[in-house]
Amino acid sequence: MPYATIQDMLDRFGERRLLDLTDRDGNGAIDAAVIDLALADADALIDSYVGRRYGLPLDPMPAVLRQIAVDIAFFRLQPATVSEDVRKRYEDAQAFLQDFGAGKATLDVAGISSEQAATGGPAAITQDRIFSRDRLEEF
Repeated sequence: MPYATIQDMLDRFGERRLLDLTDRDGNGAIDAAVIDLALADADALIDSYVGRRYGLPLDPMPAVLRQIAVDIAFFRLQPATVSEDVRKRYEDAQAFLQDFGAGKATLDVAGISSEQAATGGPAAITQDRIFSRDRLEEF
């Protein structure tokens, strides 16, 4: 389940801006494939953080992830030079994901408390030692 859609991008940034960024063949139309690729990249990045603590896909999806996906995808659509506003939104999205991955931020996901999500990490179980120092001295 994607975190954001082309319509979310249009709602946030407008048709003119997306046309300027995606009309690479000059036909005067937004290239949906270019936006879909940027959104897929954003989804993969978000999944790499969220998937560590929650089962995917999230249902319902927290609105903050839609915002993050849109900001990351829009940043990835930019040419080499990026405005300060676009860079700041991208850096804020990255910072949230890093904080989330480190357990400093949580998501409001129905049916899962923040305590359950934060404690779902790996666990190790070992057996008792077979060869102790005393036992090895017998050899």
